[in-house]
Amino acid sequence: MMQVLAGIGVVVAGVMVIVLGFRLLRKRFFGQVLLELPISEKDTAAEVDIGRAGVYALWIRGRLFKQTQVATLCPVIQRSNDNKAVRLWPSFMRPTMNDGVTGRVELYSFRLSTGRYTVVLPAGRSFRPGFTLQLRKGQAFYWFPASVLLLLVGAGLLVCGIIFGFFMDLPVFANPSQNG
Repeated sequence: MMQVLAGIGVVVAGVMVIVLGFRLLRKRFFGQVLLELPISEKDTAAEVDIGRAGVYALWIRGRLFKQTQVATLCPVIQRSNDNKAVRLWPSFMRPTMNDGVTGRVELYSFRLSTGRYTVVLPAGRSFRPGFTLQLRKGQAFYWFPASVLLLLVGAGLLVCGIIFGFFMDLPVFANPSQNG
């Protein structure tokens, strides 16, 4: 009986770790949209207020199966009061997401402090209409592999707890001193 209770405890711990892993993944893909800019042939600029310092990301959004030249997209983010450019880092593992009709790809991630910023898309791109650039609340790059690792550990705990609970209650394992 004790082994079954221990197995149930391991299963519950596995479920809790899996839920934590899914929450971290959800934050990665469903960050709050702060700004959405249409990508066009002309210069495009918009200002955004950042109320909370942290990690943010630039995503490109558009119809699936449409060819895009992502390499020609060179956005610039500047602090409004001193026009100092923010360093944009290419996204780690470049996460993507789609709903069957439209898709999103994370292009850059970066840190912003509180303040007012200007997002500029210079002219000279050859994008098809219907693509937008989104500024979203992001997550530090190391949380993505950590969340995948949590999902794997949680699945392992779940399976081990089920095996431990079912098989350790068998008479062969219940009292090993009498079996041999």
